[in-house]
Amino acid sequence: MGTNHSRVVPYVKFGMGYMEALVSAGGETGHEGAPTLVAGAGLRTYLSHHVGIDAGAMVMHNIGNNGGGTAIVPAVGFFFQSK
Repeated sequence: MGTNHSRVVPYVKFGMGYMEALVSAGGETGHEGAPTLVAGAGLRTYLSHHVGIDAGAMVMHNIGNNGGGTAIVPAVGFFFQSK
């Protein structure tokens, strides 16, 4: 098994999920949802062996009957890991 001793580690991710939104039009309110394809990339920066900062972005594209929309979502957060 390989090891990585760098404090900055790039990553990519792919997946699928379900996105739901609250929709309001003409005084009517409802929920609409669609299956969603997700692709993303980012950097994990380790401050110590167990603590770090995760910064990245995801592109989400809805598919199916209510699909067609695409969103780009940036994210920054802290992470803690036991090993």
